[in-house]
Amino acid sequence: MKSIFKIGMLAAAISVSCSAFAASTPGVQINFKGSMVSSSCNVSVNQGQSTVDIGQVDTSGLSLGETSPEIPFTVDISDCPSSVTSARLDFEGNAFSGNSTVFALQQGTGNQMDHIAMMIKDVNSGSYYKPNVAPNTGKNLTNGAISFPLAAAMKIMKEGVDEGDYMVSTSLHVLYN
Repeated sequence: MKSIFKIGMLAAAISVSCSAFAASTPGVQINFKGSMVSSSCNVSVNQGQSTVDIGQVDTSGLSLGETSPEIPFTVDISDCPSSVTSARLDFEGNAFSGNSTVFALQQGTGNQMDHIAMMIKDVNSGSYYKPNVAPNTGKNLTNGAISFPLAAAMKIMKEGVDEGDYMVSTSLHVLYN
């Protein structure tokens, strides 16, 4: 019985000393965030192709402010739960310096980084997606699905674009209502 009493006293002394030690140590704040969803929809770009090939753009016939021919691509959303009634797209990426309505290049040859930019067009409405700005209203799903027909084009921001390869990257986020 004495040994149980001694163990109890030892445990109490340890917990008091640990509490005193913990109280004197400054705390570190940890933030946790996330989203709760009932289930997700399937999202596919160009039937599973995550790269839209704009091909070769002949800049010899393009002047300041003009765009290359539009290259169509689609974002398809399917198999959504019945609780999802609409969706809207948000293309996140770097805006072109001095023009927040077009997307900047991530890689370019020569002067391309400050001479060309990319535009993404909603083919149905004729409006353009801006970097990091989602439309205010979504498009209604039919039977848990919707297809967004889009087009990409390069825009001449300064004349005299150097020849060579370029790349623009965006991160597509689908916002459900």
